[in-house]
Amino acid sequence: MIYFIHTFELTAFCETTRKYVSDEFKISTGIKVADYDDTHNRKIKLIVNPLKVLGSNDLEPEELIGKDISKLFDKLEKKVDEYFDSAFKLSDFTLTRCDFTVNIDVGSQTRVSAYIKVLHNIGKVTGFSPKYKEKDYETRIDKDSSFDLVHSDGREFTAYNKLNQSKNTKAQGILRAEVRLKKPKAIFKYTNKSDTIEQIKDLSKQCEKIFMKTFCRIVPPGDHYIMKEAIKRIEDSVSKTKQREKMVRLLELTRNDSLNHALKKLKEKNYDRITAKFVEINMSPVTIRKKYGVKHLDSLYSYLGMITN
Repeated sequence: MIYFIHTFELTAFCETTRKYVSDEFKISTGIKVADYDDTHNRKIKLIVNPLKVLGSNDLEPEELIGKDISKLFDKLEKKVDEYFDSAFKLSDFTLTRCDFTVNIDVGSQTRVSAYIKVLHNIGKVTGFSPKYKEKDYETRIDKDSSFDLVHSDGREFTAYNKLNQSKNTKAQGILRAEVRLKKPKAIFKYTNKSDTIEQIKDLSKQCEKIFMKTFCRIVPPGDHYIMKEAIKRIEDSVSKTKQREKMVRLLELTRNDSLNHALKKLKEKNYDRITAKFVEINMSPVTIRKKYGVKHLDSLYSYLGMITN
């Protein structure tokens, strides 16, 4: 599995931005410049897609392996110098966002859709909140195409239907998952470098670590089953009656509530014991609805090459 930086954003402050850009402008393949005004400052942002700059695309990240990342910064430095006519240098910009990405090939569009629905069933996660409100899903966001959470420390998690987003047939069956660090304080948790280029180099070496730290907070391990099969697996695998009853009760609660809330409603003093038992039998407490079009979904961790039990 290839973990890679899909996008990073560099920001510089200036007295005026209008002489350089209006809204957003592509200055080269994989590099856009945009201006942002807030209450106190005017900012110029460079939005960079490293794969595109180096001549590849986000469906073929393996092309990045073995490439000299210094070539990325050489190209970026040159384009910045040309576009801003030497008024800005790359060193004038601060790293303000970095997106870590993985393409998970789950085999079909039906399964991509089913995984997104299951993630919505997980619902709210401790420390994270939904990025979009229900009215957003009714007007501008396709709930069946993405699942999005945000954290107050500047992290975001999203999983979405890559084919719907890109319209590229090569994205068939791809569930795209991303962890975004969107504030400097989130970025500095993973690097102590002060130089922007060195920060990006440092972060690029930690793609999997950074991605998995957030992914593991959100996605419970274990395969997903329809309710009937999930209950049968518990009955066949768990010998203690009370433990079986609590596990089945948790399945029932997660049908109409987030996993986090369901665990609280279970009124179990040590619910880690219950979740640990689900891990032991390699089953998620979040079940599949019949309307999803599948009866079983492998744990997403299995696609990532991780064994969770």
